[in-house]
Amino acid sequence: MSRFDSASQLMQRTRRTAKLVFDTAARQHTAGSRGHEATSRHLLFEVEDLCLDLRLDAAPTSDLKVVVGQLADRMDPLKPLAGLPVLLIAGGTCLAQTVSNRLGEFQVEFEPSNDDMRICLPLGETQLIEVPMNP
Repeated sequence: MSRFDSASQLMQRTRRTAKLVFDTAARQHTAGSRGHEATSRHLLFEVEDLCLDLRLDAAPTSDLKVVVGQLADRMDPLKPLAGLPVLLIAGGTCLAQTVSNRLGEFQVEFEPSNDDMRICLPLGETQLIEVPMNP
């Protein structure tokens, strides 16, 4: 995987728009149930033939947050999506970077930021999937 030294390298790529199709934060509670604060949030995005499944959690032993995700091809779910770079960007800074495993899964830990945080997945040499962390 090539390392990205700055977020500006990513912003020069052609962005592919991801559509939010599921968000547990948008779920309505049943009448009469007591509200509770969720300990995790589940988000599902689609972009063309790809599906990005994200879960946002608090790290169990620190103030860090954790993003666990999986990228899959909706037309060919068995197609391997290994070794794809996954970056967490806030403002103009790359906070964390990892790669997907053989199943398209990844995990990133980070300190929460008030900046515009997003997950970026560079595809090939010119494409970029960009997903806001607070859609």
